[in-house]
Amino acid sequence: MHVHWFVIASEKTINIFTEVNDRNILKLIKNFENPIPEEASSVPFAKTLIHFLTNEHRLKNFNSLTIAAEPHFLGKIKGQLKPPLNETVKNWIRKDLIKIPLKHLPDHLPLSQSETIKLP
Repeated sequence: MHVHWFVIASEKTINIFTEVNDRNILKLIKNFENPIPEEASSVPFAKTLIHFLTNEHRLKNFNSLTIAAEPHFLGKIKGQLKPPLNETVKNWIRKDLIKIPLKHLPDHLPLSQSETIKLP
């Protein structure tokens, strides 16, 4: 079974979701709060995310990812990604979606992998 996770991130908060039964409904899997939400802590916070995703990928809990983050933090996340985890990212979204209410998030994401958003 193919499992796709959606990472919605900012320098203060990271939420990881999965789609429920290909029905445009998101279920929260994990939430991270940055204990020191300042610029200097953004790289360690990105590393926390990558460490979690690397472990979950090793456990085969997901096959692919969409990562959405404010542009500056997205760069920090990309800087931490290494193979094979970076090969699981199918979509990059350079947008801060963290404050979008859960019921509206599906409008901003490629659910059911019906569309692919590839950004450099």
